[in-house]
Amino acid sequence: MLVRAGTKRWHDAWDVVFLLSLATTFVVQLVSGLQVLAHPDDAGTVDTIAVLVIVCFLVGIARAWELIGGPQIGLAHEVAALVKKARDPAGADAANAQDSTGAPARVTD
Repeated sequence: MLVRAGTKRWHDAWDVVFLLSLATTFVVQLVSGLQVLAHPDDAGTVDTIAVLVIVCFLVGIARAWELIGGPQIGLAHEVAALVKKARDPAGADAANAQDSTGAPARVTD
């Protein structure tokens, strides 16, 4: 059972959404594959399968990263860091500076 009695957590809900999305993706791949068999000259369905395979590959890498306990790097965090760096290049360089040991350098005002 995916949801334990009395303990509903967001992680459990995320797992359910992930499984449903994965099942939907596989159904779309199956339908697209049948369409390719019926109409081998239709490049659109082949493109659909190619995009789905790439998406599944990327999701697989993300899940493997999660399973091995790799650090979480959020897309929103990375975009915010890029925007901050673009607005203030001198401040971003000082914030990302390292000392000779590779540790983050202290920035004093």
